[in-house]
Formats: sequence, structure tokens, C-alpha cells
Amino acid sequence: MLPSIYPLFDQLAESIEAETAILNSLAELFTAERKLVISGDVKALDRMTKKKRGLQKDLSSAAQATEQAMRAVCETAEIDRGRITMNQLPGYLLGNDDERACVLASRLEEHRLAAQSAGESGLRTQELLKKSMGYVEHMVRMITQPQNPPSTYSSKGRLSTGGQSPTSSITL
Repeated sequence: MLPSIYPLFDQLAESIEAETAILNSLAELFTAERKLVISGDVKALDRMTKKKRGLQKDLSSAAQATEQAMRAVCETAEIDRGRITMNQLPGYLLGNDDERACVLASRLEEHRLAAQSAGESGLRTQELLKKSMGYVEHMVRMITQPQNPPSTYSSKGRLSTGGQSPTSSITL
């Protein structure tokens, strides 16, 4: 493999590292978001949502940069991009530049773990939000729907409905 391709591998490793940093930030943000949901701080949640949207845009840009770097490596090394995954690329460096191969493999593993962490954290946040919405909907129903007071029997055995006239479900 020609040494002129090494800077392209370095650029790819840097792109992966930048993408990984954004994924780690997203995972941290999801954790903070769960705490805000629990606390009920709506203003802070609104700010958090704006941060999350910004990070998601940054992640999209970083992913595009990583894909461009991957294409540049494949094109220069005459590797069919459609037949190779990112995880296979370090193998092309082995025997030529083992150190670069290890760095790239390490960046790819860090990226995989960060993506997994961000995904799991995002799912936990979604689950909490769904449960919170279910609770809010239940409370709204409790407040807006008329409640029938509990019926009890007096010491004389008569039905007492808290001052309201009893209604029978049986029609004669």
C-alpha cells in the first residue's frame, strides 16, 4: 500500500473520532434530559431540546464527513466501496502500517460503543417520556371527568351516596 494513502486513513480516523465525541455528548444529554423530565423543569427541557437538535445536526454533518473520508480511502486504494464495511478497513493497513491499523480499529470500537450508549440512553429517555405522558393523561382524565362519590351503607342498612340521591341501575 502506498504511503500517500496514510493521510486519508488518518483523516478517516479523525472523522470517526469527531463523530464519536458527538455521540458521547448525545448520550450525556439524554441522561440530563431524563433528570429534567423527572424534575418537571419545562424551561430547561426546552433549552435541552434545542441543544439536542443542534447535536443531531452536528452528528449528521460528522457522519457525512466520515462517509466522504471513507469514499476517499476506497477510491485511492481502489477498493469497491459497495463491498467493504468501515470495520474491514484496518485490515488493509495490517502488514504495512500496523500502528495506523490499531488506531483506526480503536476509533471504530469507540464509535461502536458510543453509538450503542447513545441509542440505549435515547430509548430510556423515550420510555420515561411515554410513561410521563401516560401519567399526565390519566391525571387529566381524573380531573376532567365527573367522579361518582363512593357509596356506603348507613348503620340502618340504607345506601348513602354522600348527600346525593341514589340512582339505580335497574329500571322497573
